[in-house]
Amino acid sequence: MSNPMSNPIRKPLALTISALLSMPVFANNAEISSQTPNTLSDIERVVVTGRASGNARTKSEISYSMTDISANEIRDFAPLSAADLLQSVPGFFIESAGGNASSAVKARGIPSDNSIGWYEDGLPVVHDPRLGYQAGDQYFRLDETISHVEVVRGGPASIFGANAPGGIVNYMTRKGDDEGTIIKLSGSDYGTRRVDFFQGSELGNDWALAVGGFYLSEDGLRDTEFKANQGGQFRATLSKNWHDGRFDVGVKYLNDRNSFYLGVPFTKDADGNLHEINGFDPLKDTHRGLANSRQIFRTPNGVQDDLYDGKRGISTDMVALTLNFEQELANGWQFTAKGRYRDSGMTRDNIWLDAIFDGSDVLNMFGAAVPPGIDLELRYNDGSSFTDQSNGNGLAAMGRAQHVASNVEEFVSDFQFSNSFDTAFGTHDVAFGLYMADLRGDFFRVWNDVILDVKGNADFLNVVAVDGAGNELLSMTENGVYNYGGQYVNEDYDNTHIALYGSDEWQITEQVRLDLGMRYETQTRNVRQQERISLDLSDEHMAASNVLWGGSNWNTFQQDSDGLGWTAGLNYQFNRNQGLFARYTSAFQLPSTADGNDDTPIQYTDQAEVGYKLNSNDFSLYATIFHTNFKDVPFSSWAQLPDGSFDPDPIEDSYNAETLGLELEATWIPTDWFDIKLITTLQDQQYKGWTYTDENGIEHDFDGNQMRRAPNTMARLVPAITLMNGDMRINLDGQYFGTRYEDAANLVELDDYFLLNANAFYHFSENLTLSASLYNLTNTLALSEGNPRGGTAVGNPDLEYFLGRPLFGRNVRFSLMYQF
Repeated sequence: MSNPMSNPIRKPLALTISALLSMPVFANNAEISSQTPNTLSDIERVVVTGRASGNARTKSEISYSMTDISANEIRDFAPLSAADLLQSVPGFFIESAGGNASSAVKARGIPSDNSIGWYEDGLPVVHDPRLGYQAGDQYFRLDETISHVEVVRGGPASIFGANAPGGIVNYMTRKGDDEGTIIKLSGSDYGTRRVDFFQGSELGNDWALAVGGFYLSEDGLRDTEFKANQGGQFRATLSKNWHDGRFDVGVKYLNDRNSFYLGVPFTKDADGNLHEINGFDPLKDTHRGLANSRQIFRTPNGVQDDLYDGKRGISTDMVALTLNFEQELANGWQFTAKGRYRDSGMTRDNIWLDAIFDGSDVLNMFGAAVPPGIDLELRYNDGSSFTDQSNGNGLAAMGRAQHVASNVEEFVSDFQFSNSFDTAFGTHDVAFGLYMADLRGDFFRVWNDVILDVKGNADFLNVVAVDGAGNELLSMTENGVYNYGGQYVNEDYDNTHIALYGSDEWQITEQVRLDLGMRYETQTRNVRQQERISLDLSDEHMAASNVLWGGSNWNTFQQDSDGLGWTAGLNYQFNRNQGLFARYTSAFQLPSTADGNDDTPIQYTDQAEVGYKLNSNDFSLYATIFHTNFKDVPFSSWAQLPDGSFDPDPIEDSYNAETLGLELEATWIPTDWFDIKLITTLQDQQYKGWTYTDENGIEHDFDGNQMRRAPNTMARLVPAITLMNGDMRINLDGQYFGTRYEDAANLVELDDYFLLNANAFYHFSENLTLSASLYNLTNTLALSEGNPRGGTAVGNPDLEYFLGRPLFGRNVRFSLMYQF
């Protein structure tokens, strides 16, 4: 049963007016009409993320690492999703092969999937991305209403953002004064039918209106036998300007469902290279399909048949209301107030594969439960037999059909004052603010342990007891289920969160500036959890002999916590376009709102970085050496049982880790017809002082091991040519990812790989553009992720058959965009 249930990142008023009027090339209207992204003018955009000063500074003048991505660059990169776009940010590694939502994002070697803040116009999309399946891209979709993206890596992100030790990704939307219209029709060779639109209009008397969004229907990048992704988003913003102020009120409605693609089966050839299993194409297939899209749950309240619908995948329903108010006050003071209310619901229905076995091995697991003289067979739901030749492989998968439901109601607000003061010792640009968040929600999860065959669009398999003549005596499973209620979690929570922050950009001399910031944060969280009990419902079916479900009691606790973080950055500017900086940041994350423990420690992250910035007319280089030190990182590992299922109670531990790395971001435009962009990360990620005791009481020393699931080497090279007086543009997008490990013991190695994409654009006129994108040009078979649900601490490298999430196979997308 589903349970119901500035901001410092915003550009201050004076900066908005003066910068946009004096530098019209930076206005979003210019982005709409621009033909090709073949200049470095975007480097000179005024930076508003990661700082609170009213004094305008560009990317080459700030004292921290950031990446700015214009609307044209978004089109140039042609990302598969909002998270996939972040592969263009040095220091970020994205596991985006799961689809449009819920991607894992790792920043600067921080061993958490949710260390960055997803922001929209200076306010968080979600306050706490660590809530169960509530990552930022769960509630964000990329479309033509986005003018540009600013990404701050580490540094002051944790001072000016909530739950953002790894950075802030701030998506800036177009407003009504970005006059113009965009209509874009998109398709693909996997059944995409999508329309995007944007309209910005001046209404008179300094009023303006922006509306936009998209609608999508597509079969999906893997064959699910049904519409994998469907739905859309609508956004409207009404704005009012006056001589010393601005007001915006906006609404966004998102309602869609997206397939979430999980690990699929593999083997290795004689040389140890990744190899597909007969009967399953890992570039196009998925085990999900119509035959396994429905499940029932046997519960103490009877059969629940309305919980699981595999065709839903990840379903999101959200409405968000946003307010922004900017006002210039007396004596140079500026005031900004922002607020956002979000009411959202989410369900996730997916079948996760846990382990692959020969069919005979599956039968052996159940053999002890039958008396002598009784044989076991694997049979399909229609009664036909499964043999060692079925699907060309004779393999069976043990997995789980999981249903998750979560509802969150959230209000966040940010109030900020800023001013600039001249003193005998230089100029101080100061700001201080108050951030508040109030959220309440619920989380419900249950799954059935199931058996399937191994093929695209898998069928359920049943373990059947037969007599000597092959007549069925009884089925030990039901519709593939061998254990109902293999997991149960039901909780609700509320959180009150308050943060005070302040900053001072002290311009000591014309060349030297000291940037200081501090954040004090406190929260009170109340969590209520339903007790989990084990029930024997075998009188209904023997697969229901050990059902985990909710009992009559609820456990309640409250935890109060607070933290203090600070940052100091020193900037030396040789000239407007060249400088050096050094920065140290002490960051923290308070316990997650829905964390089930009442003694969860605060996570601390110390970061140091030194950077060089250069921007000329035809060349830019941003290089940063960074060091991060992580303390008391929580770790959970579920012991995998012989039948492939998992112990419902994890082994809890924590560890320390360090990362030393180099980030490079360079663009070179030697001629008006050729440009090239390089994005590179070199890092050394290590566990420190971690001794782990597994479920068998065996100790493992992980000290010095590479942190799991993220590479030490990443590189992206994008050369492009612009022809026909700017009417045609073609780029190649080469991406390299180094070796990763599935487990902390570094036993299960994931090979490095190279991904090659290509994109082309042709402008029929100033208003009409045709684009085409070819993903995975060489049809490379490689794993973006191993099996994160098995052997996370100590893996098994000797498995003949294993699971991993591969890149999507070669595919083509195309669009026709009309702008006027």
